[in-house]
Amino acid sequence: MNYAHFEADLHGTIVPQAVCTPSGSAPYPKFDNIMFKEVHRFGINLQAALNGYSHLIPDGDTRPTTTTTSTKIKIRIQWPGYPEFWKDINAKEHTRAGDPIPKWKLALCVAQVVASFYSKFMCSGYIGDWAVERIPFQSLKLLELRQVSTGSWQPVLVYEH
Repeated sequence: MNYAHFEADLHGTIVPQAVCTPSGSAPYPKFDNIMFKEVHRFGINLQAALNGYSHLIPDGDTRPTTTTTSTKIKIRIQWPGYPEFWKDINAKEHTRAGDPIPKWKLALCVAQVVASFYSKFMCSGYIGDWAVERIPFQSLKLLELRQVSTGSWQPVLVYEH
C-alpha cells in the first residue's frame, strides 16, 4: 500500500499490512478510498469510535458507497505475523431505501472488527514486533478504508506511540 500522501501529517506508524488479495478476484467496479479525519488531523481513534464519539468526524454523516450489489461488505485485516482475518458488516441501512451507512457508523463497524481481531489473537503467543499484546488497542487510529475486491475493504491503521 502507498501511504505517501499521509506521511507528513501522521503521528505514529502505519501498521504494515500486506494488501489482501482474495482468491479468484475478477475485475470489479472500483470505489474511492474512504478517508477518516478528526477535526484537525488524519484518522479517528478506534476506541473513540467504539465509545460513540462520532462528533469527532466532521463529515461523519456522509454516506460513502462501498457496494452496489449487496447489503454487506467484508472488512479484511492482514496484520503482520497473523493469519488473514475478516468479518462481514452491514454496509446499508435497514430501510426500504437501503442507503449506505453513514461514515461514523462505518468507523464504528471497523473498530468492532479490529476489536474482534484483538480478542481472537490477544493470547496467541506471537512475539514479533507487531504482536497485538504489544500494541494497545487504544493507540490505534483508522486512517482510511481501501477496496481490495468486490465487497471487500481493508482498513489502513496507525499505531500512535
